[in-house]
Amino acid sequence: FSGASIVSVIIFMLGTTFGIVSVTESYAAFETREKYKDNIVPSDSHDYAEYHVDRTMALSAGCAATLCFTIATLTSFYSGLRHRSRGPGKPAHCCLGGFLVAGWIIFCLTFINDLIILVLAFDEENVIYPEVVITALAGSLLAWMLMFGYSEIARRG
Repeated sequence: FSGASIVSVIIFMLGTTFGIVSVTESYAAFETREKYKDNIVPSDSHDYAEYHVDRTMALSAGCAATLCFTIATLTSFYSGLRHRSRGPGKPAHCCLGGFLVAGWIIFCLTFINDLIILVLAFDEENVIYPEVVITALAGSLLAWMLMFGYSEIARRG
């Protein structure tokens, strides 16, 4: 492995941790909001204050996860480019282009989805459904895996 690949894996693990925290906190905030919305919990209760803490934690962890996944994915891409440029002159592996194109498509779609979620989350009136946060996490995981696969195929190629 190259140094860039190792850094990518470490940042990916941090992003995964932040992503899991974001998903769990968004679930907690959503459940508390549903209780508040149905008037089961009065607005001056401890649970309503807990909703704001959960929402803030979900937003903070989501921002950190988005940043980590972006850096990890771009670092894997850079590592793949370095391996490919330093590699021998033999033809590229048949799946190399597929991993690259699929990785970029998934990365761009997920990054746009992440930005939409984060922008909407700054307004307290908007509801961020936990399922949307899970799809953002899954897309980020998949994009990194495809870019890391591209990097490893280029390294072995």
